[in-house]
Amino acid sequence: AKALAERGLPSVPQLTQLDLNGNSIGGEGAKALAESASIWCTRLDKLNGVNIPWSSIFSGTSSSLSDYRQKLENELAFLKWIWKEDLEQCLAFLQNGSAGLRSRSFLGFVVERRKAVLLEQLLDAENIQLDLNRTEGDGHCLLSLAVHAGSAECFEVLLARGAKLSPVLVPFSDQWDRRNESTVLHQVIRTGSEEMLGAAINSLLPTDDVLLKPGASDLIEILLAQDGDGRVALDELSERLQRADGASQMTSTLEILKSPALAPFLKR
Repeated sequence: AKALAERGLPSVPQLTQLDLNGNSIGGEGAKALAESASIWCTRLDKLNGVNIPWSSIFSGTSSSLSDYRQKLENELAFLKWIWKEDLEQCLAFLQNGSAGLRSRSFLGFVVERRKAVLLEQLLDAENIQLDLNRTEGDGHCLLSLAVHAGSAECFEVLLARGAKLSPVLVPFSDQWDRRNESTVLHQVIRTGSEEMLGAAINSLLPTDDVLLKPGASDLIEILLAQDGDGRVALDELSERLQRADGASQMTSTLEILKSPALAPFLKR
């Protein structure tokens, strides 16, 4: 659904009918399709076979594609700029100090829509100071939004420009929409691609001896953080690496946690 929203619909602006009966599109995919169709396919009145969760789209303030389009011409115009990757408009919006909408920041909207190139351009722009580690209104952060969106590209851009993994718990939902609190690292280990997991590990463990250097206690706190059910991130990381036959790549790093030099930190 996200691929259709990002690449399919923008290429067929003349579309007047879309039949998606028999699909398994969930709420997040339906929301992405509704937004994309409203922006790109202005003659499309409905999405056949898709249950659009209007009650959860911007707090239920939209009820149809036409209603959505009207809002995109007014208070939600910034979403059109994001989808169309209009750098000039997006920069002006950020420079004016506009925060986005309710529980989501402007950069949060960019990340959710997997616009990695636009994100990189915005973060590299001059005269703009942005907090990449701020907490969104719903408890998420930019890194967790990138994980939820499945965008390894956005995740890597954020890490490269100063976003930090932390032991803070974030509200995630599983495939059955059950909510559970976990750190971003937990979620990357569980659902992230190999590229995303590699970026996370490299940001935490750039060298073999990093755990023996000053400041290691913060890193260890992230690795040993527990999710809402008490599961330790490092244990899940070890399990994933073993399943992927990649444990040898991390053997020295995992073994170093047993070093006597780290005992004071591990007892915290």
